Amino acid sequence: MPQPGDIVAPASQFDSIDKISAIIVSEASLSNFISALSVDVSNETSARIAADNALSQAISVVSNAASNATSIANAVSGRIDSLSNSVSVLSQAVSVLSQSLSVVSSKIDTISNAISVVSAKVDTLSNAVSVVSQAVSVLSQSVSVLSQAVSVLSQGLSVVSNAASNALSVANAASNAASIVSNALSNEISNRTSAVNVVSNAVSILSQQVSVLSQQVSVLSQNVSLLSQGLSVVSNAASNALSVANAASNAASVVSNALSNEISNRTSAVNVVSQAVSVLSQQVSVLSQQVSVLSQAMSVISAGLGTVQMKVVTNVQGVSAAANISGLSCSVAASGVYQLNAMLLYSTSGVANVYSFGMTVSSFTTGAIAGTWVAMVSAANAGNISAAGGIIQMGTFNTIAVAQMSALPGTTGIVAMAKMDALLVVSTTGGTLQLVANVSAAAAPLNIMKGSFFRAYKIA
Repeated sequence: MPQPGDIVAPASQFDSIDKISAIIVSEASLSNFISALSVDVSNETSARIAADNALSQAISVVSNAASNATSIANAVSGRIDSLSNSVSVLSQAVSVLSQSLSVVSSKIDTISNAISVVSAKVDTLSNAVSVVSQAVSVLSQSVSVLSQAVSVLSQGLSVVSNAASNALSVANAASNAASIVSNALSNEISNRTSAVNVVSNAVSILSQQVSVLSQQVSVLSQNVSLLSQGLSVVSNAASNALSVANAASNAASVVSNALSNEISNRTSAVNVVSQAVSVLSQQVSVLSQQVSVLSQAMSVISAGLGTVQMKVVTNVQGVSAAANISGLSCSVAASGVYQLNAMLLYSTSGVANVYSFGMTVSSFTTGAIAGTWVAMVSAANAGNISAAGGIIQMGTFNTIAVAQMSALPGTTGIVAMAKMDALLVVSTTGGTLQLVANVSAAAAPLNIMKGSFFRAYKIA
């Protein structure tokens, strides 16, 4: 039951305090949840960045492969251009050789006519020379065919190679025939006129020209064969480069699609997390506003209650003479106004002796003080009073004294309670206010029990 002078806080104020506690707990839980969510988002972002870096490295490898393939293709293209130029030059050389063979053929016809005029006996020789002329004509035609085949080398090198081989065979046959004719002329003309010697020399020169032509055709055939091999290598390299480029393109396409899907998925996840964080942020903002409102209400309550000092006894203290009750003191400021409350739980010895409660001060000066002490002093058996509880004694005081209230218990050896309420005005000097207890005989001590407290509200 409130006593006179008690300040009772409205129930709504204590409800606000409970709401503040609940909101603080909720805000702490929400803060922990947001911290955990932040850690999850950070870990997810780190993992996805690592995956993006791996994809980037894969793309870099594919890009390097594509670049190498492009370099190979460029090199192959340059090689083909060079071989094409070589084929063109070779075609021009064959054309020149064909013209030379035509000139040789004309000279052979002239020599054949001269041999017919020199002697009838050389008719056989003339026929042989005619055969040689026909063979050379055939060789000239073969070389012309070879020239045409070389000019269309890009369409079929195998045809050129076969034509060159056939031309070489014909040239070798012509060379052998020319050698036979030369030997025959040498034997026949040895007994004949100087004109026949001229013819023999001309045939010998023709044989040498045919031999040189045969060698040139052989070299041409070798060059064509090498060119064919080179083009085959170039074609294979180009095919391989194209395969590498296609593989690189396919890999780049796969990586690009995977990266696009991954970015899309991660963007969606980040958007979901962002929305969740936005909702949580709004909830936190609302809670913050509620806390602000309750904090203002608490400030109003605190202003009404004043600054509080609360001291509690934590262990049993035995009192056998006038002594401070350890821990039950408060500091007071100059010119301050304080509401004082104390509740002492104590037990008395088995011998009835007077005990007292009061106060002492240190350093500060008192402006004014007044209050009451209430204590249990004796037993009664009335219907609403416990047999072990006793009745109370109330005393008033208006000074600072060691014994502001004294009592002689009617029932000893029991647990009892004393209560103090007072209003204190401090003068110009602040200091310390201390609660004290005393007993009249050391043989009958008083025990101050755990839970006893002293509370001071600064209200002004």
